[in-house]
Amino acid sequence: MTPQLPTCQHDRNRRPGLPGGGFTLIELLVVITIISILAGILLPSLGKARDTAQRVKCMANLRSFGPAFEGYKRDYKDLLPRVLPFYSSDLPNSNDPSMLDVLTAYLDAPSPRREIEGDPESLYIPVDPYFCPMDKEADAGKKVGLSYEYWAGVLMIARELFNPRDRFPQRTVSRYYESKLDFPLLADAKPWHKGGSQYNQNALYSDGHVEWLMVDPNGERTQPPVLPPTPGG
Repeated sequence: MTPQLPTCQHDRNRRPGLPGGGFTLIELLVVITIISILAGILLPSLGKARDTAQRVKCMANLRSFGPAFEGYKRDYKDLLPRVLPFYSSDLPNSNDPSMLDVLTAYLDAPSPRREIEGDPESLYIPVDPYFCPMDKEADAGKKVGLSYEYWAGVLMIARELFNPRDRFPQRTVSRYYESKLDFPLLADAKPWHKGGSQYNQNALYSDGHVEWLMVDPNGERTQPPVLPPTPGG
């Protein structure tokens, strides 16, 4: 007589038609509901953490330009570079060199390359530290190779337009920045970051620190600040 093996308690509890005791439809719906609730709680926090990380990366990019400006000033009698601020086609003196032409020699990073080498209409490939990680737009960094706008360059052009008696705007603006440590030197070209106390842009200031932009860029362009008088003029 063949002895019968005892039936496992686990086997006796299996549901008919569900191998291995699978989930019922109600159980699956409960699991999906719980996952949806958790996602609704966690996703905003994850999105905020991602935005914060991208802003920190942008700030690091901007901060790397501080030593580059200092290196240039050491070589050129404490003058800030006279280069195109950002959009060369919309501003006078479009024959001035670009930031890429001048500061690449002072940055420990290769200059951005175009997608199609030798094609001046081709977009630039994003590369650190020239690009803000939030800059995905075709008319910003990808167009000119730099996500940041050079405020000192804007002031030099404004000085030429509003005070033609100033024969050396580069020197005038450079001296202005020596006395205005809280004035932006380089800033995001567009408001890519959320949470700024006034404007949603990062800025490198003339003393080398990086923080939220605190000055209205549009207002400063239409009403340039009063700069120190030009010696002898």
